[in-house]
Amino acid sequence: MTWNLPAGRQHSTSAMLSIAGAWTLYLALVAGRIGVISFDRKGVLIERHFLTALMGGVLTWVVFLVLRRWDGARMGIRIALALAVTAVPALLLSVLNYDIMFVLSPAELWDARYRQSVSLLAIASQTVSENYFLMAAWAIAYTAVSDAVRHQDARRQIAVAEAELRTAQLAALRYQVNPHLLFNALNTVSALVLEGDAEGAERALMALSVFLRSALSEERSEDIPLVDEIDHQRLYLDIERIRFGERLRVDVSLPPDLALARVPGLLLQPLVENTVRHAVSRVACPVRVELRAEAIGSSLRLTVEDDAPATGQDDGNWLRPVSNGLGVGLRNVSARLAARFGDEARFSFGARACGGFRAEIVMPLLFAAV
Repeated sequence: MTWNLPAGRQHSTSAMLSIAGAWTLYLALVAGRIGVISFDRKGVLIERHFLTALMGGVLTWVVFLVLRRWDGARMGIRIALALAVTAVPALLLSVLNYDIMFVLSPAELWDARYRQSVSLLAIASQTVSENYFLMAAWAIAYTAVSDAVRHQDARRQIAVAEAELRTAQLAALRYQVNPHLLFNALNTVSALVLEGDAEGAERALMALSVFLRSALSEERSEDIPLVDEIDHQRLYLDIERIRFGERLRVDVSLPPDLALARVPGLLLQPLVENTVRHAVSRVACPVRVELRAEAIGSSLRLTVEDDAPATGQDDGNWLRPVSNGLGVGLRNVSARLAARFGDEARFSFGARACGGFRAEIVMPLLFAAV
């Protein structure tokens, strides 16, 4: 029998069902024993035992009401209490059993000579151990199961709290991405206006509105298909291409079988933004920005890199390695991966030997459940 013992009505219902099951088993065993003996009034005897089982169920319910008040106590105390509390109901049930068998219309069962030879003490000594064993066994089982369920509920509550905290952390980290995204996009529009390119500024604003509707309308803490994440970066790079023209070249590699892999939304945005900001905008020659996705066993590797030549300037930007540690964007990417995947994800970055910069993310390869 499986018990589910949450607080309140369902707790009581589960206990009631278990009590009914225990005394039904008792009645079945008694009926089996009566069936194999030579006795003319088996039906009446079974009816009397049914009354005993009914009284036993009521007394066991009283035991439950007592034990329930100690659900928060230590396990050892609860077991000791269960063994102590069941002694009195077991003795009382033995007395009730004697009354049911030898006081309530005894002539229906026994002849006068047998009734005179039976005493209350004899019946009590015969039945009290059986009743105590059944009640104590139920009480200990209830104590053990309720304690296990209580710990399970506590673990479930901790898991829910941790999940809610992780969701809040992920949402906060993604909100951190948005101001940088808007600032850089609007900075591009401003630069186009200052250059007198009104048409370009208008196209950039239209592209920005499409980007915002696409990228920022999704649930803040939900993973999204990789193809959507890549499309978001394409839209952003389209905005920047309006300003930089042929100086910004984009190369995307996304295998079809990875299109529906799940990734945190806008995870690549800080890397793409700052590749444009600190690579494309700093040099006069064309810069190729590459976005690649590939499966490595059960992992997904995402790479963002550029081939911009070094300018010899240490501008302290937050994509390139800087002496004071990780910048805002790299910290954001690292924190989001840690919050979402823990130790299962890795994030590395550094200058390429042939020039430019490379950032690499390795995370579990996940797909939405069908």
